[in-house]
Amino acid sequence: MAPISSSEGINVNIINAELIARERGVFVNEQLSRDPADHSYSSLVTLIARPPSRSSSRPPGDNAQTSHFQATQDNRVISGTCSGEQPLINRLGRFETSFVPEGTLLICENYDSPGKIGVVGSILGKESVNINFMTVAPVSKKLSGSDDLAGAGDGLTEPKGLDEVKNEALMILGIDRVVDKGVSEALVRGEGVLSASAVSL
Repeated sequence: MAPISSSEGINVNIINAELIARERGVFVNEQLSRDPADHSYSSLVTLIARPPSRSSSRPPGDNAQTSHFQATQDNRVISGTCSGEQPLINRLGRFETSFVPEGTLLICENYDSPGKIGVVGSILGKESVNINFMTVAPVSKKLSGSDDLAGAGDGLTEPKGLDEVKNEALMILGIDRVVDKGVSEALVRGEGVLSASAVSL
């Protein structure tokens, strides 16, 4: 909360956090459950960024379901938890994962088929980029086949149909340095790699 707290000298605490969030257009929805089957984690924070709502003059009809899919797919979703004092990201959009958000990360979206790890590793090797760790995130089985899958946008690629979405995976790589735009473009030119984004934390 430091950027929010320091910008106006506001001390964000448990008493005023919800009010401050509401003033900034952030809706806080806290859900409690005693059923361990509901969640895999005892404490989970999910952030959903939605585009501004736009009223539509189109009457309900055959395209209502398609319109709902398109609208909710524009959402951006990220979930995380803590293990001890270590933060963990366990969901990026429609992908189920588990990684520590630190250092320089390269996030590649690709078709879920053999050979994609080799394509990415080969291109990074030619650029003398060292891979510290890598994890592959499949499309979440909990979301697969449900309308919620449409609301699990990750902001990496253009929205797609439901069947095409299920055939994708996400590679999260910890690398030793920031890569330039040319490396990202070379990765996307690789067969089956849809997008590549570098993030420094």
